[in-house]
Amino acid sequence: MSNKATAKANENAKAKAAEKVKIAQANAAAREKSSATAQTSAAENSSSSATNEQKAKRSKGVKDSKGVVMLRQVKISSPFQTYFNNPAYSVSAVNDTGPFDILPGHKNFLTLLLPGELIVRTARDEEKLKIDRGIMHVHDDNVVVFLDV
Repeated sequence: MSNKATAKANENAKAKAAEKVKIAQANAAAREKSSATAQTSAAENSSSSATNEQKAKRSKGVKDSKGVVMLRQVKISSPFQTYFNNPAYSVSAVNDTGPFDILPGHKNFLTLLLPGELIVRTARDEEKLKIDRGIMHVHDDNVVVFLDV
């Protein structure tokens, strides 16, 4: 073979090799993208199932004799006394934005309470407490109120 023919054959071999490298890189990138998509999908499914579990957990909650869902636990206390510590239907209070109610399934919540009445609705009646200040924490249908802190 002549030098020109050899040079041409070498160029063709290099071009084919470069093409194979490009194809291999494209395939690797596609596999990485597919793997990342699968991981994202698995994470979303895991997150979705956790959210569904939380919703199921909330809907199961504490129920009264008629099957009405209640807040699991409402605890109202000050440093030296516990005023209330039972399940309840709802809690009403006032914060900087105005009056509000906590019902079963309420989002997690933390607020400073303003002076006024704190009302807890139970199966028997309404418990009303006159408060000067307090902190309320709501988490998974559990309400904790710290007064005079």
